[in-house]
This record gives sequence, structure tokens and C-alpha cells, in this order.
Amino acid sequence: MNDMKKPLSLQQEKNGIKKAALRAANAAKKLTISTNTSMNILQNFIFPDYNPLAPADMYFRGDDAGVFLRNESCLQCKKYGQYTFDTYFNGFMLDAWSGRAKIDSLHATLHGKGAFQIQFILVRHSDYALTEKAENHTRRIILTQHVTLTESGVSFPLDSALAWQDGMLYLAITALEEDALFYGGAYWTDTAPRNPVKLGMVITHFNRKNYILPAIARISRHILGNPQWADKIALIVVDNSQNISAEEAGLAHVIPNQNLGGSGGFTRGLLYLQDAGDFTHCLFMDDDASCEIESILRSYVLLQYIQESRFAIAGALLQENFPSILHEKGAVYRHTLNHGLHRGLDIREKANVIASEISEMAANFGAWWFFAFNIRDVEVYPYPFFVRGDDILFGISNRFNILTLSGIACWGDDFAIKENPLTRYLGLRSTLVCSMLLGDVSWPHLSLTCLRWFAASALSHNYASAEALLLALDDVCQGPDTFLQDMSAAKVREKIAPLTAQEKMTPVRHEDIGAQFVGMHESRWRKLCRLLTLNGLLLPSFLLKDDTVWQRKGFRASFREIFRFKRVYYEYESGHVGYLAHYDRKRFFALLFRLLGRLLRNAPRYRQLRQEYRTRFPAMTSRTFWQTVYADDDKTQG
Repeated sequence: MNDMKKPLSLQQEKNGIKKAALRAANAAKKLTISTNTSMNILQNFIFPDYNPLAPADMYFRGDDAGVFLRNESCLQCKKYGQYTFDTYFNGFMLDAWSGRAKIDSLHATLHGKGAFQIQFILVRHSDYALTEKAENHTRRIILTQHVTLTESGVSFPLDSALAWQDGMLYLAITALEEDALFYGGAYWTDTAPRNPVKLGMVITHFNRKNYILPAIARISRHILGNPQWADKIALIVVDNSQNISAEEAGLAHVIPNQNLGGSGGFTRGLLYLQDAGDFTHCLFMDDDASCEIESILRSYVLLQYIQESRFAIAGALLQENFPSILHEKGAVYRHTLNHGLHRGLDIREKANVIASEISEMAANFGAWWFFAFNIRDVEVYPYPFFVRGDDILFGISNRFNILTLSGIACWGDDFAIKENPLTRYLGLRSTLVCSMLLGDVSWPHLSLTCLRWFAASALSHNYASAEALLLALDDVCQGPDTFLQDMSAAKVREKIAPLTAQEKMTPVRHEDIGAQFVGMHESRWRKLCRLLTLNGLLLPSFLLKDDTVWQRKGFRASFREIFRFKRVYYEYESGHVGYLAHYDRKRFFALLFRLLGRLLRNAPRYRQLRQEYRTRFPAMTSRTFWQTVYADDDKTQG
């Protein structure tokens, strides 16, 4: 198993400048491919660069007859060595470019040294049987040509691929001589961009300098300090912790800000872009989410071409400790449930790359680890949740028409690892409010939602998290003022702190815990027993095991695995930290009865409560509201 990638230090960034300069020189060879001003690059071929743990087959696939030279960012191929680029980062998706951007022409320019057979191949989504092996799908050969590649580049016409408006176009190369070199290249079009774009990237930061400073350095080096992009893309860092110095800011514009969470931070950045007057689009990004620079550039180009009303781009999230596994690629929120699309797909597999482009449900919001949109389309501003749920309301309320595209993604921590009483509190609180604002959800439905959240925590013996859910219900039932009176969540964090301490992960050694690892298999009778006894809570004590069972840290335990154990050891394996949770029947039922009492007590006033949230919603999500919040800050900084 890969260890979790550590953020780079500033010194490591400096040490990488020499190698980056060499890669930049190669990139200059590749991308300065024509003086033709009508050649508009849509998508560059990229090789592994940013994330050293990302598998190579997210970028290219090949046999053993060659080697990837990381420092030179090229493939050195043995004679008859074969490589394909039917991958997550290098497949060219016609759905976006032919179907939605409606470009009129398509070409590719490739760079290298030596003789190659070049093929461009199309796999249509409509022809692809997801149950079949990848090699059994229908392929259309768009072009085959034997050519000697040069550093200056050789171009290939691919207009015929545009006859189809779905599918993945990809490159396949075969070296025809020993030690031939392939540097990469780009897809491009003669079609002129249709939309003027000046993009403001907004990152909200709070005490994660070990992530944000290397990110600023990378973006400055590749974009902000690059004459090609310097007047087209800007980086705004909203510093909620107010600890980034002018020297550390570099080419980024840093706004010191009071800590109003992601809701307040991203809104502050959006207001800045609007007030500046020359920005057309905004890209929200998390401070602990990191991406290939190409993901940003592809988003910029898509914004230039696609003219659909309320068009927005939602970047996928890949798991930091499992770099090829999708956390989600777009999401759907309906009836209290947040459903991440394509969750768990391993995008090293060609079949999964194509599957991730096909969805029965269209995303109705994009999470703010990577979300780009047109500033003029914003009518509803973020709700002052602090964190959690603000992206859902923002996306749905503004009715964005959301595109997700392979190759536009970032890596971030697994949310399950971050789960604790505070995040459970914030999650249920926003879920209840979103449900009241976005649909005609009944009180029984909301009650079942509360019970479902409670069961996930309490049956996992995470009673502190379960108790935090009761506090969330209490605060929601106080009405919208609970958010206005504690926009910094300082009061919330103070009252949740004792609960968070009960599930705090600390460094541990396996031998000190002695936890057992059990399998998932169980008989039907055992399952029936679990269900009838609330996963063992109704069993007499003498039938319980006075032992500890191991569980991976997540949103909840595997109930079948922890059945009858008195202790559960939750561990985040890559970080070698964890905590012990103890079976406590008395505490479980005390919390359950308290929850049921609250649900019964608040039922008669639910319609009034829901109407109050709906009535106050327009004012609490208006530009005027947030301008008032930040009025004093603007005077101080002005």
C-alpha cells in the first residue's frame, strides 16, 4: 500500500526548480509548435509530474520495451515498443469538444526524435460494453501513418473524428527504430475561442501553510510567471488564518480574512473578483487539494469555447493515499442524500476511464475542491454554513449546467479519514437545512435521516459523534439565527471540543492494541441475529467478546465485523494513528432516547421552521449580506 504523499516543503520546491526548468525547456520544444495564430491548443499530452505516487498508467500505457525518463519528461522507446494514451489524463473526450464546444476542426501535433507508427483511435461510449474486457470494445482507426518525429513537431489532421460527438480519441505509437524518443504534443483547433475569459483562482486557506505555500510556488512558476498566462489567470488566496507573509505570497494576491470558514472565505474571494471588474470567471479550490497544472489550463480553454447557459466545471477528487481511486466525479444531492458519482472507480483501467464519462444522473453541484463558473451567473451567494453544505446550495440554487471531464481533477485527503464529532455535527446540520430549502421534505423523512446518521455513529461505538448529532439537531431547530450569531463557528467548536477529544487519533503501535482482523463472510443466521439484537446491543454481556477488533477509519464501522466485540480500534493506516472505541450499551440507549425525544418535540413546529428558513434564505445569500459582513474588513484594508 502506498503511503500518503507528504506536502512538499519550500526547500524541496526550490530543489525542484532545476528539474522543472529542464522540463519547461522540453515543454517549450513541444508546445511552441507553430507560429500560426489560428492554432488554439485544447489539450496537452502530459506525463507524470506533480504527484510522484500517481501510477504511470493514469498517463500512458506501454510494454517493457522502453522507459519513461522523468527528468526529461519523455518516453525512450526500444524498437517496436508500443505505447497508448487511452488514459485518464491523456484521452481526448469528444463529448466535451465535439458535442459541447462544437469545434470545427481538430489536429494533433507530436514531438520526438525517430521513426514511429502513429495511430489515432476512437472508442465510442455508445459502442462500449462496460461488462466486457477493454480489448473487446469497438475501435475506429481515425488515422495511421509512419512518420519521423522531430523536436519542432509533426501535425496530423483529425477532423474526421468530429463526425462523432461522443467517445474517447487516443494516440497509439510504435517505435520503428531503437531508442526513439517521444516528447508529447497537443490537440488543437483552428476554431477561434468564443468567450473572453479572465480567470480568478480562489483558494481559501486556514493554517495549512505546508500545503498552500508549495501550491503558490507551483502556480506562480507555471502560470502566474508565464507570459502566456500571466494576464489571463490570477491567484487569490483568502487567508482565514492571517499568517501568510508578503514574501510567501509571491505572485499571488493574498487577502487577510476573518475565519468564517469556506463559506466566508470563498465568498470573500468572489466579491474581490467582482469588484476588480475585469474577471469573467472564478475557480474555487481547496488549500489541501492539489492538481496537475494542466487541469487548470484545460478548464480555462473549456470556458473559452463552451457557450451553454450557466456552464460550470466540476473537477474530480482523487484520493491522496490511493491516487488512482475516484472519490467522486461530480455529485447529485436529492432528498437529504449526497451521492458522489463514480465513487471508487480505479481509473488506471481503460474501462473505468470511459465509464467515468457515462452517467445516468447529471451532477447538480460541484464540490469546491475544484469548481469553475462564470461570475455573471451567480445570483445566489454561499449560505453562511462555515463549512459543509455551502457548495451544495450554491450549485443547485444557481442552476449551474455542470461538466465533469477526465483529466480535470485534484488529489485530496479522504473525507472518511477526517470524520470526527465536529464534522458529523457540521454535516448533519447542513443536510437538514439543505433539505428544508431545496425540496418538500417531510418531518418523518428528516427524522429518518437523523436516525440513519445516528445509527452509523452509535452502532460503530462512536458515541461522541452520535452526541454531536443531537447538538446539530438542536441548533437547526433554533432557526436561521443560529448561523448568524456564530458565523465563525467559535461557539460550536467550543462545545464540540470535549466530544472531539474522545475520538482523537494518536500515534499507536499494533502490538500495544492487539486488535483482531476478521473477515466479511457471515451466515444468514448470524446476520439475522445481528439485526434482531441491534448488532449485539441487546445481547447479554456474557455473549460478548472481551477483545478488540480492527477497523479502517471511515464514516462508520463494518457492523458485521465488529459484532459482539467490546472494543473497536479505528486506524488510519497511512498515518499510523488511531483510537479505541468502547461498547457502551447504557450510553447508546441514553442517546437514542434523547434523540427520539427531540424528534417528537420538534415535529409540531416543523412547517413553521421550514418556512422561516425559506423566508430568510434570499437575504442570507445575497451580495448585500456578505458586503455587510466584510464592510469593516474592507475599510481596514482599504
